[in-house]
Amino acid sequence: MVGDSSGANIAAAMNIYDIESGNQWIKQQILLYPVVNMALKETPGYEWSLDEYDIHDNDEIITFIVKSLGIGVHYINKLYAKNVDLKDPLVSPPFNKCHRPLL
Repeated sequence: MVGDSSGANIAAAMNIYDIESGNQWIKQQILLYPVVNMALKETPGYEWSLDEYDIHDNDEIITFIVKSLGIGVHYINKLYAKNVDLKDPLVSPPFNKCHRPLL
């Protein structure tokens, strides 16, 4: 099972589902730049800050774009997960309680 970015999230969720259903058809997974934790604001230690970026004050366009990315996470979650708990392992695979390695 292979996925890139949000597709990697889906690939990881499918692997979890495969294990929990008892099928275990998926033998390996490759996750490229996975977006796997949709509950970032609910995760201790995660903080998004513009101060983490080295942007000169006169670079207004870059500052606007970077700020938009940070704010956009809320809207992405609303579109992607709507009324689902963001800590559901099928939405955010790191919250999976299955301790079998997801190869």
